[in-house]
Amino acid sequence: MKNPYTVKGSNKVRAYEPVLPLYNAPYFIYIGNTVRDAADGAQLELGKRFDPKITPNTGAKAISMEHPEKGVSYVILLGIDIQLDIFTVAAHEALHLSWWMLDDRGVELSPENHEAQAYVLQDIFGELKNAIEEYNKFYKPVIKIKKK
Repeated sequence: MKNPYTVKGSNKVRAYEPVLPLYNAPYFIYIGNTVRDAADGAQLELGKRFDPKITPNTGAKAISMEHPEKGVSYVILLGIDIQLDIFTVAAHEALHLSWWMLDDRGVELSPENHEAQAYVLQDIFGELKNAIEEYNKFYKPVIKIKKK
């Protein structure tokens, strides 16, 4: 993962830009206190075309979008303040991203052929876990990770 950074002009949003090694596929992780904060931070960087349709009930979101300069972009938005365990939510969003990444690369998944997805899911979840932990250390006085 490249060095994480705070998005300029955002409300304490941290950005992470890991690359999926198996396919050399970059993606973005934006973490804020709320998922709305994360979405706003992402929009500052990805432009006004980025509109993730966040509602008050949205706790996190995975997005596959066509970016005019960057091509296909994969984005995960997380809000630390959700009422669910943040790591189970991260696993949920990682699954969405793994499907899109593999589908865009023509990898067909089935009950007999899903090992590629297992590797991709493992890598994405590992990066999300590292990003959540880094965010928590960076904003330690403000953010508490809910554990089961």
